Amino acid sequence: MRILGGVLLWLWLLLLQDSPQRIKHLIRVVHPGIESRFPLDYELVEMRDKAGKPLRYSMEVESVVCGDEQCRVDRIGIIWDKFGSFENLSLPVGTYLEKAEGIPFAPEDYQRLEQLLQDPYSPLRTLSKYELVGTLGSEGVDALSGATILLEKSAYVSGAVWTCYSLWHWVYGAARDSIRQITAKSMDGATLSGLLFSPEIRIREFALEQVTARRDYASETLDAVSKAVVQQPGLLVDYYAYWEGMPDDGYWQTGIFLLENLPPLSRIDLWRYIARSERYLPEGTLDDLVLPFSSMEYVEIDAFLDVLERKNAASSLIIHRLIPLLGHQNVLIARRVNWFLKTRTLNPDDGPR
Repeated sequence: MRILGGVLLWLWLLLLQDSPQRIKHLIRVVHPGIESRFPLDYELVEMRDKAGKPLRYSMEVESVVCGDEQCRVDRIGIIWDKFGSFENLSLPVGTYLEKAEGIPFAPEDYQRLEQLLQDPYSPLRTLSKYELVGTLGSEGVDALSGATILLEKSAYVSGAVWTCYSLWHWVYGAARDSIRQITAKSMDGATLSGLLFSPEIRIREFALEQVTARRDYASETLDAVSKAVVQQPGLLVDYYAYWEGMPDDGYWQTGIFLLENLPPLSRIDLWRYIARSERYLPEGTLDDLVLPFSSMEYVEIDAFLDVLERKNAASSLIIHRLIPLLGHQNVLIARRVNWFLKTRTLNPDDGPR
């Protein structure tokens, strides 16, 4: 059971207290459940392997940030891996978590809690402590004032919503950000680039996040990032922050590479991003773009034309390529292209090439 493993890990951490592989970092934390005008100081402990590389991290926190004085508050440990992913809770011997009315957590409650803490997209992330509960009612002392919960029951342990809220924000707050930064500092550019091709999405996202933070636009890194996005189109949304920091000379060259190699749905998303972007798109930039216009779906044709309209980027060559679509068997595509061409000034010799 993970929580028992946490107890053993707690003991192990105590034994390592004076070890040179145990590095302490003072971090400043703002927790949404704590009313304070200033960030609070906490000690984040980095455990390193024999090679001196980050292995995992731990931090002692309050088990629940209580909105009244009725909660039992204990100091417990949170363990993260080197990428800032939650591993488990660590309870000192004799310490246990409580639900409403002082009822101790059952084994299945601990299991459920740790499952919830592994979800970085929990509904808990968007709520303030004031939004967490509503009118007086069901959750007893675990809620801020004993209130009706404004969450799906699947998002918390019954009777322990405030504990879940407190611990989730400890797990995904400033400590996690610090962990990712510390680990990244231990890696060179080649190591980070290699992680872009990890089989685990969380590690790929970490690598892209840190490459972006470093503003690493060396040619080898640019090549690695572009290929990683093509191989794993799920990275595209995170890729935009990296792309926007790119110098102009490589920006559109990289964009064209992605447009030519991404699958249609991701290509549509990229077209829409370009349409919203404030980057200047010089006329003629898309002339060398090789795409199967005749076999593209209406949604992508529409997104492509939206880019040309917003950026005023329709060169004569692009118009020549669009004219055959006036006879497309899909009437929606034919009408959309016709509408677009009506807004353009065509030369007398325009026609298919």
